[in-house]
Amino acid sequence: MGGCTEPIGEGTTEQEGFYITTSLDRETYQLGDTLNITVTANNNFDTTFTINLGMGCTLLFSAYNENNDPIYDPFDCPAIPITYSLGPHETESRQFTWALSDQLNSGQLIGPGTYKIVGQLGLS
Repeated sequence: MGGCTEPIGEGTTEQEGFYITTSLDRETYQLGDTLNITVTANNNFDTTFTINLGMGCTLLFSAYNENNDPIYDPFDCPAIPITYSLGPHETESRQFTWALSDQLNSGQLIGPGTYKIVGQLGLS
């Protein structure tokens, strides 16, 4: 995955010139609940901004534990390079759901704890 810089505001990071905002439908969940996740890319510039992505997914998310280790990355994006563009001050949003009963990358189920959900561009 491509690197994100430090957060700009709550749930927002800058990545490759785009501002990526991640929002959830609420802050607290119980085991077995489903998260509703929105990832939005925003071009805050006065010109069209274009980058080449290394995979066939544009916007996606990952989950990290308290140690900042990736624990959940549900995307199996094809390794097909694509070009991603947003016009001046244009935004694009994608909606995702994550059932907290789904298996993690390790094959185990999620346990109680604090987790960070990070939206990102589909960089390789």
